[in-house]
This record gives sequence, C-alpha cells and structure tokens, in this order.
Amino acid sequence: MPLILDTEALPEADRTEQFVEVMRTTSRSSVVEPDLGRGTPTSRMRFTPTGQGSLFTNRSSSTRISLSPREAADADDAFLAVAIQLEGTALRRTPTGERLERPGDVFIVDQRSGFDVRWPDISHTAAYLVPRELLGFSRAEEDLAAAGVQHSPLYPMLRRHMVELARLPDELLQGPVGTEVDGSTVALLRALIISTRGDHRFTQETSDSTLLSLVQAYIRQHARDADLDATRIAQAVNVSRRTIYRLFSAEPTSLEQYVISTRLEAARNELESGDPATPIASIAYRFAFKDPRHFVRRFKSEYGLTPHEFRAQFGASPPRR
Repeated sequence: MPLILDTEALPEADRTEQFVEVMRTTSRSSVVEPDLGRGTPTSRMRFTPTGQGSLFTNRSSSTRISLSPREAADADDAFLAVAIQLEGTALRRTPTGERLERPGDVFIVDQRSGFDVRWPDISHTAAYLVPRELLGFSRAEEDLAAAGVQHSPLYPMLRRHMVELARLPDELLQGPVGTEVDGSTVALLRALIISTRGDHRFTQETSDSTLLSLVQAYIRQHARDADLDATRIAQAVNVSRRTIYRLFSAEPTSLEQYVISTRLEAARNELESGDPATPIASIAYRFAFKDPRHFVRRFKSEYGLTPHEFRAQFGASPPRR
C-alpha cells in the first residue's frame, strides 16, 4: 500500500514506537529521535513505486534523524534521491557542510556520506528515489551536482516538476502515467547533473530533450482536458509558449498534431480494453473531440479503421447474457 504510516490511525500508546521503526526503515537512519517534549509524534508517510523509481513523502512533527559516515559506508547505495522541502524547515548536516532547507528548496540526497537532519516543527518533504544504474554517473559527478543543484539552469524546472509530482494521486502514479513520470524524472535529473559540468552547449541540448520529454508526458497525462493548449502546457512546465513551439519545430509533428495523436491513442486504448457498450460519441467527448464525426475521420486517418471497425476487431467482447 502506498500509505505506510498514519499515526492518527494508531492507538496513542503505539505511535512513538511505530513512528521510530518506520522512519528508521524508510530514511535508512541509525538514529531517530522524535521531540517527545512536544508530545507524541505525528506522521503521515507514503511510499509509491512508479516503475523503476519510487516517490516517498513524509509530513511529521519535530524529529532528528542521523546516519554516521562510518555506518553510511555499509548502507545500500543503489539509489540517489532528489527531494523538495514542501513545508517547514529542516537543518541538514553532512560531512561537506550544513544547509537550512526552506519551503521550495530542492536538494540531492546521497546517503553514502552520512547525514544529520533536524526539523523543529512540522516538516513536509517529498523525495524521488532513482536507481543509480539508470543515471550512470560517477560519485564525483553526483557530488558536484549535489553541491551545485541550485545554481543549475534547470533548477526552476526541477523544482516545478517536484511540486507537481508530490501532488499526483497514488492511483495515477501506479498506472501508465507513473511510467511516463518515471522516465521524465530520470531524464530531468540526468540533465541537471550534466548541467553542473559547465558544458553550456551540451547542457542546452540536454535541457531541450528533457523539457520535450516533460511536455510530452504532461500531454499524455492530460489528454482528456479540452483546454490543453500551448499556454497551459507552458505554464505547467514553467517556460514560454515560444519555447514550447520551438521544441516541436524540430520534431516530425507539430504541437497540435501531437496532442491530437495522443488523444487518438488514448481513445484507441479505450476502444480496445474499455466497456464495449460505451457509445463512440461518448469516447469522442471524453478525449476532447467536440464533434464525434470529426473524431471518426481523424481516427480512420490515423489507424485505417473507423472506431466501430477497430472495436469490432480488437475490442473486448461484450458480456454474455
């Protein structure tokens, strides 16, 4: 289950023990010290697999967690995490220094060096765990990125992405959209790490490729929305409309064509696996086609069959009566 701890659902006598146990496991800390002077700890934690990565969110009361460098040397280092402070503040100490994380701050978490983190009040964070094998960087490159993440030209894009990621419901993250989110998050983190190298020409090329992946994932996620246009997409990924059009100018299809093709693909999937009794017009409206006749023409142009013909050949059989 994505929700792994909700102290409000536990008897008060069990909350501290459960909180410490779950926090120690999820954060891989050797020390978990809730501020009991402020009462029984409160916490709500989610851990949502999204494909190859996973999203972990935690909103909890005042606590200190730590892992010494010696203990960190024996810790599992298969994942790198990118995190955002959504609410409250946290003082993070590592062997390379200390930093006060404020709401909106994004940071890279590398547990191989150890850490000591304290938050004096309610703190809400979201972290995306990425398998290191998908990133393919050396430890020195990861360390450079962790130190310079906020100076990267991709930092605003990453921050916006993390905020939106934390808002997505579990059922969406665990479906086909989660796979798209997985890929776009990995691509964005890779691009950010590359950007800290200082090769600006390569950074621009990587930035464009990553941004295009984010835009395409956003379009697939919102294919049903009638107001899905360049203005809305640009606002969602924090760039200008001109940038959106520039990205697609180098692609085989325009932005408008890509949106229509994405909607047609989603409608095709609905025809293939959805309720065979659903009227074709309802499917057309569901995927933002205002005129069912226009939908039929575009569908046949794309797939060589009308929606009725496609469902007859590839759709689920109606239930027997």
